[in-house]
Amino acid sequence: MKLTKQNFFENANKPGRWLTHKVKKEKEKRLIVKLKDREGQLHSQSAQIKKILEDFFTKLYQKEEISIKKVKEYIQKEELPKRPEKYHKLLNQEVTIMEVVEAIKRQKNNKTPGLDGLPAEFYKSFKAVFATFLKDICNEALLNAKIPTTWTEANVILILKEDMDVAQIQNYQPISLLYVDYKIFASILAE
Repeated sequence: MKLTKQNFFENANKPGRWLTHKVKKEKEKRLIVKLKDREGQLHSQSAQIKKILEDFFTKLYQKEEISIKKVKEYIQKEELPKRPEKYHKLLNQEVTIMEVVEAIKRQKNNKTPGLDGLPAEFYKSFKAVFATFLKDICNEALLNAKIPTTWTEANVILILKEDMDVAQIQNYQPISLLYVDYKIFASILAE
């Protein structure tokens, strides 16, 4: 045990065989090398695995058509609480620079960023530069009732649930990695 800790301490920050081996092992843990299809047949070719993933998640995230009538019936039946009038004014106000700065501060560090690769720490370091720009984007999104296209995109990674069969697609938890600027916008709306 002592030798392992010493080996880690001595080699963790040096580019070399030991670090390459560690990185490769970590990458292999996340790699999906086999999956069973709906019929239970095991596949190991990347094209087949991709097709199984695509079919499963297309079905899982398929848009379900819900009638307006059913929605209205549900709302009436549930007797949802009404929002006080004072909140209507708050919701219709423009986003301020202060709200953007506070939302940036609330973002968690050491989280994997979205497709742009910009983590929360980047926004925190340059909040003085980005605050006005983000405020304008947020206000435009609210005014036009349309968010930027990038805010509808996510990098979805699959995490194997603990102690589960790696060949069963339903044993993988999809995690969506969203753009931090979208998280800032959502945080402003939530507050």
